Amino acid sequence: MAPDDGEVLRCPLCHWCGAAWANVECRPGMCVRQACPNCLCLPRERLIWRLIIRLCNTRFLAAASNPSGLRVLEIGGTDRLGVRARARYDYKNADINPFAAPVDYLILRGRIPLENSPFNIVIVSYVLCVIEHARDRVRLLKEARRLANVGSVLIYFDDLDLRNLCHVRLPKGAFFHLWRFGRPILDELRNSGWQPTPIWRERGLASIGAATELPYVLCTAG
Repeated sequence: MAPDDGEVLRCPLCHWCGAAWANVECRPGMCVRQACPNCLCLPRERLIWRLIIRLCNTRFLAAASNPSGLRVLEIGGTDRLGVRARARYDYKNADINPFAAPVDYLILRGRIPLENSPFNIVIVSYVLCVIEHARDRVRLLKEARRLANVGSVLIYFDDLDLRNLCHVRLPKGAFFHLWRFGRPILDELRNSGWQPTPIWRERGLASIGAATELPYVLCTAG
């Protein structure tokens, strides 16, 4: 997304400033200008970084003065965000894909090999949309809830059309994922012990090129 009225684009992860984002493949054979030209981070990663900092300053106040005390678990993340998060917070990552970049924990049958290790923030980013069955998505979300304290926050990004009353199966080969989720994904979150709040509008997203990520969902652990 280009800046409005001469607004400078800014990457909150690497502090790059400029006039245009770099190309990145968003669908097989289709590129859009969304990546940071310096660190290559994507819109959702820039928004996640901003959300973590905001939560430090509003919800997890002890972490504002001691960021290394904030425990963050990302499911399905990349090193673009992970390297910076690991340097500042107590950050771990996990993935369902055994061929993904090296991660701290490989998720097998919906299970993350961790015990008694609660996290303040859990991030689930474009993982559920590659899982075929609702029962398996709920199993993974319940596992994320098991690793969270009451009051912890889940930041959830996916291909979402929350005005739709059902999920839509995407054409094979046209996307990198299987599903565009409708409103029932909120029930899947609730059934997993999370209290979801869809975020439809947010200020300041144009300058970090993240308006395309709306809506996303913030959840609290019940």
